[in-house]
Amino acid sequence: MPMVYKSNPPLLELLGSPIAYLEETDVVPCIWAILPQFYSFTSCFAHYYHMTKANFLECLKGDIF
Repeated sequence: MPMVYKSNPPLLELLGSPIAYLEETDVVPCIWAILPQFYSFTSCFAHYYHMTKANFLECLKGDIF
């Protein structure tokens, strides 16, 4: 579960989604059980910061405004 160890934001979004996806394994409860040990606010913040920065710079290139 390397995605859990690195605080992968898309995985966290999927797990926290109000949409109930089909679960065919016992993996999700296991992820919830170990998540508090590996969650990193800094890692998640960096992910969204870099996404925002890249999107903003892309907007500056075009005729968006």
